[in-house]
Amino acid sequence: MAAAQPKPFVIQLPQPQTAIKPTTYYIDDVVDARTDKFIIGKLIPAGNTGGGVKLIDAACSTTDIKQFVLKSVNNDQHLRPIIITLHNLSVNEQLSNGTVKGEIRTDLSFGLKRDYDTVKLTDYSTVTRFQHPQVRPQNVGALLAGTINDGMAYFSDWMAGQANHNIKLAKAVEIVFEDYQDKQDGDTIYYNARRPLTWADFKGRPSGNSNHLAEVFSSIGYDEHAEVKAGIVKVTINLKTWLAKSACWVSDGVTGSYELNHEQRHFDLTRIVAENFKKRLDAIRMSPQNFEGEINVAYLDCLREMNDLQKRYDDETSHSRNRQKQQEWNKYIDDQLSAAGIKK
Repeated sequence: MAAAQPKPFVIQLPQPQTAIKPTTYYIDDVVDARTDKFIIGKLIPAGNTGGGVKLIDAACSTTDIKQFVLKSVNNDQHLRPIIITLHNLSVNEQLSNGTVKGEIRTDLSFGLKRDYDTVKLTDYSTVTRFQHPQVRPQNVGALLAGTINDGMAYFSDWMAGQANHNIKLAKAVEIVFEDYQDKQDGDTIYYNARRPLTWADFKGRPSGNSNHLAEVFSSIGYDEHAEVKAGIVKVTINLKTWLAKSACWVSDGVTGSYELNHEQRHFDLTRIVAENFKKRLDAIRMSPQNFEGEINVAYLDCLREMNDLQKRYDDETSHSRNRQKQQEWNKYIDDQLSAAGIKK
C-alpha cells in the first residue's frame, strides 16, 4: 500500500495593514495564469532535524491571493477598471550550513479592461531574496504579501505618471476642426468663399469624350493630429476642400458667367459635404482606442455622399441647361453655405 502524500504547507497571507488609495483606477479582477494554481514552491521545514533535509511543498490558493489584492486597494468603480494577471508567484528555499536561503519570484501584468477585450499596460517582475537560521523560520506569508504590495505600488506610480497622457488610458475624444488654407498660386485651389473660381483656373485639356462645356473635379481630404491632454484625446482635423486646376477644363470659346456659376456650384457642394463630415463626427461618441477608424469610416461615407450629390446636381440641372433647376440649386446651395456660416 502506497504511503499517503503529505499535505503541503499552506502559506497564509496576512490581512493588509493599509489600503492603497488610487485616484485613476480600481482593481476589477485578478486572473491567475500560473501553471500550478496551488503549489507555489518548496520550503525547508523549521527546526534542526540533523542530516539530510527534505523539502516540503508550499501552497497558496488563487482565492487567497485574489482576496489579498482586492482588500489591499480601495476600489472606486467610477475609475478605470484594471485586470491584474498573476503569471508567477513562487518561493523556494535551500539549506546551507544551517542557514536557509530563499528566493521569491513575482511576475504580474496589468491591463485596462474594455468592453470587449483587455489592453495590456505594463508588467512587473521582481526577485526577493532572504535568509534565516533553520531553527528560526521565516514568515514567508508576510514576504509574499510584501512582493505583491510592491507590485501594486509600482503600478500606482506608473498610473500616476501615465494617466494624463497615455492614449491607452484616455477616457474620451474631443475633436477640433480647422479649415485648411494655403496660397492659391499653385495647381491646387483650397476652397475659400472669398475666392470664387475664374475661367483662368481651368488649366486642363477638354475631354474628347464629353459633350459638356466645362468640368471641375473637386474633393475633400483631411490631416489629423492627436495628442492626449488630461486623459482626453484631443484630435485636430485640418479639413481640405480642394480641386486641381490641371484637372479642370473648359471648351474653347466658353466665357459666360452662367456656365462658370454652374462649375462653381460643384465646388460649393463639395464644401457642403465637408461640413456634413464635421456633423457626422460630432454625432459619434468616439472610442479613444478606435477613433481613427471611426473618422475614416465617416470620411468614406462622405465621399460617397459627395459623388451622389454631384451626380444628382448634374442630372437635375442637365449640366446647367435646365435654368429653372439651376436656379433652385443655386438657392439650396446658398442656404446651406449660409447656415454653416461659410458664406454670408
